[in-house]
Amino acid sequence: MTRVPRDINDLHLAPVLLALDDRLTELGLLDETELTMRVGLDSDRPDWTRAMRESSLLLTIERLIDCHGWQLSWAPRGLRVAHEAHSVVLGCPPVFNSYVQGAGCELASR
Repeated sequence: MTRVPRDINDLHLAPVLLALDDRLTELGLLDETELTMRVGLDSDRPDWTRAMRESSLLLTIERLIDCHGWQLSWAPRGLRVAHEAHSVVLGCPPVFNSYVQGAGCELASR
């Protein structure tokens, strides 16, 4: 059964997903060291722990994108975009996993 949009936030879903997908593609082209530097500059947060890296990466992905009430979080399969009971998961590039695991952090600190 097709669900109709309930409010203005639902109508913004497609443009938000397209913008986020473009950002994922852009960041996915970076290597681990470049991504570490980009996240550090964009989020202006330390990357000492996995939780800090996950949070900083979310801020970098969302930077300059008006999500219109849709919230970003991590899901086992990628980036979850959610609003109330509705959610969509976008796949993430492999370099994100390397960054979150901390592989590029030692390289960037040298």
